[in-house]
Amino acid sequence: MIASVKRGIRPQIDGVILIDCWDYSMYPIHEIKDRELKIFYQNLVDHLKQFNIQYVVNAMTNRDINQVDSYLDQELVSHLPNCTIDTWHEFETCLTDTLNGSVTQWYMAGQAWKLCIHHNDIGLKRIARETHSGFDFYADQLSFRNETNNLIEHQDFVEDENSWEYLKSFGYRLIQH
Repeated sequence: MIASVKRGIRPQIDGVILIDCWDYSMYPIHEIKDRELKIFYQNLVDHLKQFNIQYVVNAMTNRDINQVDSYLDQELVSHLPNCTIDTWHEFETCLTDTLNGSVTQWYMAGQAWKLCIHHNDIGLKRIARETHSGFDFYADQLSFRNETNNLIEHQDFVEDENSWEYLKSFGYRLIQH
């Protein structure tokens, strides 16, 4: 839900959280999804160039069998300090111990809305509920894909169970409770 609206605020994004940005090329059954996601990932990398990204969190479920998309790995992850994690405890350790609170403005991206994006151990529901103060989490209409592999739209944020602040010049800030 959109809980508030602000104008003229443009966050100084310094970190990226990739939520289940898997490499689908190893699953022939998902050939069309793989092609569509490659375009999504390419657009995402281009979009992230506008920010001064200092750190990447690769929040990957089942990391023993899944891996981050090779394009994202080559064009983003391997060029920046990063970690690949799949538990909330690892995420908190990264924020507070590894980074010592130095990266506080996080852009979130991934797939699939209402599934992995919301319910992963490092997903929107948990980020909104359990993150310490001093950290902000942002998204825009280029951040997430839904279960039918389309970009989510403004209406998805309006109808979301999480509360969002709509930043007219940017996108959305997740409101933490």
